[in-house]
Amino acid sequence: MKTFSILAAVTALSLAAPVGAAPVVEVAFIDPARYTDAATRGHLASERERDATLAELRTHLYALGAKFLKDGDRLALEVLDVDLAGNFEPTGEGGRHERLLFDVTVPRIQLRYTLVRGGVEFAGEERLTDLGYLQRLSTCRSAAGLCYEKRMVDEWFARLLAVRITKKPQ
Repeated sequence: MKTFSILAAVTALSLAAPVGAAPVVEVAFIDPARYTDAATRGHLASERERDATLAELRTHLYALGAKFLKDGDRLALEVLDVDLAGNFEPTGEGGRHERLLFDVTVPRIQLRYTLVRGGVEFAGEERLTDLGYLQRLSTCRSAAGLCYEKRMVDEWFARLLAVRITKKPQ
């Protein structure tokens, strides 16, 4: 009975909290079938593999929002294009292809965003690119797990929150 009373009190308090108090991140993938390279198996990938890659990216963006956005913040992201680090190349055996990383096969993500903080809206479109992704010290050992793309998004997210929201709207 005591457990029910505590649960009822917590539920009542959560319902009394202002709507939208927690930070919100929305992620939409716009026409993913047209993305440059959004699957870990490149042009040989199925729609299911592409969707799994995008789901991993979405989960990462949600985690960044939960970690860095303030209560009441709202961030809407529209991912317009994805080009993963590296290219799929034939490796010789049985027509097998592997993602190989080269200096010229940099990760790229194009997105549009709207950030609302304290009633002020900041919006823009960005083309994220990490030209030196292979020259930087990193824990990335391969393209597995979207390591390079996640690092690039992490850095963009930090710049967005440090720079964009501190400027006064014009």
